[in-house]
Amino acid sequence: MREARSRHSNYFPVSITTEHPSYYRYGLVRISLTLRDSRGSQITPLNTGQSAPAVVVERRGEAVETVGGVKRLSSKYDPATQTYVCDWPVPWNAPPGKYVAGTRYKLQDPDLWPWLTAEEELRRRRARKDGETPVKATGPAFCVAKSAFEIKARRPTSMPAGMCAATWEQILPTRGTRMRTPSGEMGDWRTVFEWCEFMGADTLWVRGALTRSADPPLTMKAPFVKTNLDAIAPMAAEAHRRGLKFGTWATAYATLPHKSNRNKPPYKFAKDISRSTGEIKDTEFVSFFDRRREAQLAQFFKDCRRDPNIDFVGLDYMRTEPGYELTDDFADTMPVSLPSAWDEMSQAARWKYVAKRVEPPGCYENPTFYESWNWYRAHLGAQRVANIVQAAEIKKPLWIFSLSWRHGVQHGQDPLMFTDAGADIIAPMLYEVSGRDQFEFIVKDWKEYLRPGQVTLVCGDQVDNRSHQRMGPEELYRRMIQAHEQFIPGGRTQGAFWHDISRAAMVGNLGPYPPSEWALAGGAAFSKTRETWAAYPLKASLEWPKSASVGAAFELRVKLENISDKAVRRIKIKPMATRHVKFSKPSPRQIVELGPHQSLSVPFHARITQESSQRKNRFMAAMRITWATGRYGESFQNDLPRVIILITDTYIQLR
Repeated sequence: MREARSRHSNYFPVSITTEHPSYYRYGLVRISLTLRDSRGSQITPLNTGQSAPAVVVERRGEAVETVGGVKRLSSKYDPATQTYVCDWPVPWNAPPGKYVAGTRYKLQDPDLWPWLTAEEELRRRRARKDGETPVKATGPAFCVAKSAFEIKARRPTSMPAGMCAATWEQILPTRGTRMRTPSGEMGDWRTVFEWCEFMGADTLWVRGALTRSADPPLTMKAPFVKTNLDAIAPMAAEAHRRGLKFGTWATAYATLPHKSNRNKPPYKFAKDISRSTGEIKDTEFVSFFDRRREAQLAQFFKDCRRDPNIDFVGLDYMRTEPGYELTDDFADTMPVSLPSAWDEMSQAARWKYVAKRVEPPGCYENPTFYESWNWYRAHLGAQRVANIVQAAEIKKPLWIFSLSWRHGVQHGQDPLMFTDAGADIIAPMLYEVSGRDQFEFIVKDWKEYLRPGQVTLVCGDQVDNRSHQRMGPEELYRRMIQAHEQFIPGGRTQGAFWHDISRAAMVGNLGPYPPSEWALAGGAAFSKTRETWAAYPLKASLEWPKSASVGAAFELRVKLENISDKAVRRIKIKPMATRHVKFSKPSPRQIVELGPHQSLSVPFHARITQESSQRKNRFMAAMRITWATGRYGESFQNDLPRVIILITDTYIQLR
């Protein structure tokens, strides 16, 4: 529309603005429209019969489809601001850059608006003096308004390639704690560090802040198990004494136990509703609407900030379930279709409406509604992370454990949203998978979603035979390496984690596989991860037969290559004890020196001592390689443990 040339020249039929000039990918873009008549008065639903204008967001001239398959947003009147508003959820993994929100508004009385330039208006007045009838504006007239905003992407703090962590999830060990060492003997609380050294982990992550039922009950002023908090400082100091980095995490929005909230602080808990009876009950998750939990987590990280021996801080259970108390806010902000009588429905009816569309089988029948629900929860979770980071002034690298199905979105988690909110490491958990087919789907989903350089991934798997379909450490190793090599297209993950020491050293579902075998598989995954980053001056591989007979000797061959420009000295290759595999010479082989770019092959002989139907007659052989400290070149990670573990990653099958 041409600029009006009259005393009303400052008026325009519609103006459009966004609440902020820029947003991260977890953002909800609030768009406001101000409508005016030709006299400059704001148009409200009381003086117009026209429908509210729609909004379209464009990028490079093309309409952008946001979550739920929505391209065109309907606006609604907000009496508080006397504007029409709508919310545009930033699409999953939206490309950073400039976006434009626009509207096309149909004028009700186009003739009341000045359409002419100054010269045209002058001619019109002259025509009136000459007795000519002025021409009126006829036909439909539209006004277009646009407003630009930016979507930003945060780059996480750079991490050294090959960082590999072992974790501890149970109540932290104290001086009276007894546990198994990697060799099967009993040790004290410091045995935790022996497991790290055995595997070649360079980092220990432990669960620190935990809320669980206690007697006397925990309080809002003291919401975390005190014995755990007290154990963090001595463990961190011992880790540093042994050359390990140390991190501690908070169980963010989940509390223990899962079935009761008795003797817990009086939180506002997330709500569940029965789809059949309408019964509402509390879950063990703290609601995202309870901002007191946010403050408690921020205080925990402030305390961690003061300890120089704490290198990382982390979050687990950074989600809430099911969370139907979020229903009304979800409906008010997300562009979803709702029943016409939504406002007249009871609270229980509204919650049931949402529940039936986001739980099976309704989520499969209503995929766009389900996607919007997942995005909304991920948006809230990431916003809480951003608030915690800001309140705690976190300067140390922050990691977040993430579920791996559908790259976390089915539980309201998104790696890019978390990264933009302040996470430096996303740690996808590769467990609770029903089989290899499902795991292949998980790999495919991550690969199709991410692009190189967007996030720092450190993937990990847990010590649990049940969640590996009773394939034990062999399957754990396979998953960790496949995730490392395939989660990021054209790239690889930064490191790995192994979860967790307490399951191997104390109580865990190990199956017929000894604790050390699970640790060797995790350590071998660490070694392979570091090999792909060329973190070490040595490159090692293992050759072995696919099958062998009971009692018959077979050969394993360790191949070593020095990929540096300097000699590697005092190399030691140690055959590791594994169940039902016996080496003819179990003592370590010593190699005085391996020159620059030289290679060698070292044979070992072993035999399977007996059958084991529990193991499906499948057996692991393993080697542990160490070498002398030294400066082998700037490209190598000299501060990593000098440990390479090799395993028969496809187990030897008994003939």
